[in-house]
Amino acid sequence: MQEYRYQDYANVELLDEDGQQLFMYNSAAFVDYLRGAVDADDWERVPDSASDLSDDWQFFDEIFGWQVSSQYGPNKWQATEGAAKLFNRVSQYRASTTELRDHDERPWQVCAEGLEKYRETLREHKRCDFARLLERFIEFLDDDAGQRFVEGEPDRDRPPLQHVLVDEYQDTNPLQQELYFRLLDSLEEPNIAVVGDDDQALYRFRGGTIECLIRFPERVRDRFGVSVETVQLRTNYRSTVDIVDWCNRYVTDYPLMQREGARAPGKEPMIADREDTEGR
Repeated sequence: MQEYRYQDYANVELLDEDGQQLFMYNSAAFVDYLRGAVDADDWERVPDSASDLSDDWQFFDEIFGWQVSSQYGPNKWQATEGAAKLFNRVSQYRASTTELRDHDERPWQVCAEGLEKYRETLREHKRCDFARLLERFIEFLDDDAGQRFVEGEPDRDRPPLQHVLVDEYQDTNPLQQELYFRLLDSLEEPNIAVVGDDDQALYRFRGGTIECLIRFPERVRDRFGVSVETVQLRTNYRSTVDIVDWCNRYVTDYPLMQREGARAPGKEPMIADREDTEGR
């Protein structure tokens, strides 16, 4: 976005995880809402004597875990970390803040409003975090600068976009998936190859969901009207037979992996192709 001089991303500082939390600690009203320190109806700070204004933080108890006192609720740093996780997931799962505003449960309504205010505050201060970076890139594709990126600039030796290649697709989240599909929208024919292993999905803490990999053929067909060729890479050149056999048994016997949607349908066990390493 900077290389193509996208005006909406000019002079923007990209925040890492620590930077995001420091920014939210100082600037996100939703953090104080989780602590019961602001009235979410008008986002005005309440007196300390009214700090028990809301117990809505308990609605989001899962994002805090065991570290928060059930009696006193989260301190400001705990509320900051919880708010960051919550806002990141809402963006990564592409939940609509408009629909959340109409939710029957008030905490989701406040979450939607808090996220919208957070996005506005980031823009006002020329900041961007990783989850919002993907949102900004999707907006970039609708801009003239994004079109130059997609269509290429022959006079500047910049070729057009021709194909999309994605590795580690098992860790893709819905927001990333939408970004890839939006890139494909710009091509005359969708040209994408993804590589992933549903048994190595490790990034749920960053919003990754195995569903994106398992349902990839279905979603490409629904979105673009084309079929996907699936090739299973079964041969393991790294590990010995004993290790590969143990992994095959463990993965297939583990109860959670037997649930529908946990693994790609029809997946065959791995095959080892490495000489024994004993004595090396």
